[in-house]
Amino acid sequence: MSRRASFFARQNRKKVRFPDDVIFDSCVKESDPACVVAMLRRVSAEIDVNRINLAGMTALHQAVLDDNLAIVKVLVGH
Repeated sequence: MSRRASFFARQNRKKVRFPDDVIFDSCVKESDPACVVAMLRRVSAEIDVNRINLAGMTALHQAVLDDNLAIVKVLVGH
């Protein structure tokens, strides 16, 4: 879970469940390759790496713009 999502959950003291694609996008934006790999390996996660987000970019676009070679390698390898 991203830092923002964790903060939101603590502030509202409710059980918050974010969709897998939101968590995945957050992992990519925060440059967390371990989280990206974990999300891609989870059988229960419904991740479409080619999904276009609200900004009009895929996860690969985001990783390239952030100059994050580790995430790019993970996504291309997947």
